[in-house]
Amino acid sequence: MASSKDSMKSPSKPRTPHTVSHQVINARRTESLDAPAIMQLVSETTQQTFGLVNVVNLIEKAVLAVTLSNENEEVMGHAAFFDYPNVPDVDPAHWEEWLNSACESKAACTPLNTLFMHYFVSKPEYSHGAAGEIIRTMFNAVPEIHFCFLCVPSNAYPEAALDELFKPMERLDDVQSSPGHVVFVCHRHEHVPVLHIRHASVEDHDDLTPIFNRQSDMLKMTYGDFFLAELIEAQDNNMHCLVAEVEGTAVGFMSICNDVNVHLLNECFELVPFHGLSKPHHDDHNIVHKLKKSRITSPLPQKQEERVSSAKSQDEDQVEDKEVKVTEGEKTDEQKSVDGDTVVTEGTAEESPTMVKPKLSEACMGDSTSSLHSAHSMPESAKSGGSQHREGSGRISKDSQLAASPKPFISEGLWRRELPEYHGKPNAFSIQLFIIDERYEMRSVKFYL
Repeated sequence: MASSKDSMKSPSKPRTPHTVSHQVINARRTESLDAPAIMQLVSETTQQTFGLVNVVNLIEKAVLAVTLSNENEEVMGHAAFFDYPNVPDVDPAHWEEWLNSACESKAACTPLNTLFMHYFVSKPEYSHGAAGEIIRTMFNAVPEIHFCFLCVPSNAYPEAALDELFKPMERLDDVQSSPGHVVFVCHRHEHVPVLHIRHASVEDHDDLTPIFNRQSDMLKMTYGDFFLAELIEAQDNNMHCLVAEVEGTAVGFMSICNDVNVHLLNECFELVPFHGLSKPHHDDHNIVHKLKKSRITSPLPQKQEERVSSAKSQDEDQVEDKEVKVTEGEKTDEQKSVDGDTVVTEGTAEESPTMVKPKLSEACMGDSTSSLHSAHSMPESAKSGGSQHREGSGRISKDSQLAASPKPFISEGLWRRELPEYHGKPNAFSIQLFIIDERYEMRSVKFYL
């Protein structure tokens, strides 16, 4: 018989699923305006780990400062990175000696491949995700960085979010410098996939074709569906194909060739600082690395010289013919000219005068007709009106008349630079084809390393 407690149990209600609010997080470079919001995220753990810090000064002097914000531009996390440790007793210019003497490191850490985290704050509920996203952003933004260090005082310990990312380094027994700090390290390969560069094979066709089709189908339409496989099969001593691989999958492709027209490039570009893209040769000692310019005087043909001289004489004759003297006493009562418009009066002054209206084009153009047209094409009224309108000038300006007639173009000579002759073999190659997945485009520099 069932107990009374079991019989009194009410049927269980179905549980409602727990809704998780998703936010779009944006990683960007920190600005000085973010300082007030960053200071609000400072906690007691932050001060124990990094000490009291001037946030504005930190943002301005940091090599890289990353801020995470949501859709409402609310700061969710921040981190600042420098190229030297935040240890007071260590010289920022010689920290490599301190690191090698204080900790056991198998890799060669230099200022070119190493950054130090000087500050980190975030909202408590997003600290783990914010720390991981900032570290990934830092490695993606600076492809040359392979190590990120965190120096913490010995009486403190990094918060849980940083403890998951940074691992403590082993201290040497005979260490004497800066005993009050512990060093933690974070490696690139733990957060960002490492690209492996190798020679391409025909089997990579299936992995690379979708990448080509997502960006452009021009090569497929031009050379066919299997153009990539044919290009890989055509490799020889002068042409090679390289592939960037991540966990066994090809994500990038590059085709290079050493068939370069070095002579044409030297004619078009200044390549003397690069030794003409050629290998040094013992016969190159006579090459002058300072380019000289020699002027080539190209005399005009006899017929062209005659045309130029005749054009000049015609211009001078026109100017002399059109120089007229204008006196104020030549005006009569029967004919008056006002701004180029002619007014004719007949009979006595009591009779109504008859107005002769000019053309619409002449009235609209006004004085501009005298500058746009030559002296022969202007009407007499426009000539007399234009001459009377200029007060205090007794003759037409010779400069304005010469400006109206265009002068023939005379070439003053060409310039040619002397190209040095290089006897060495070409020392350059060309990239025929290159493509990489968008997720790894910041890592394309690995093809050249």
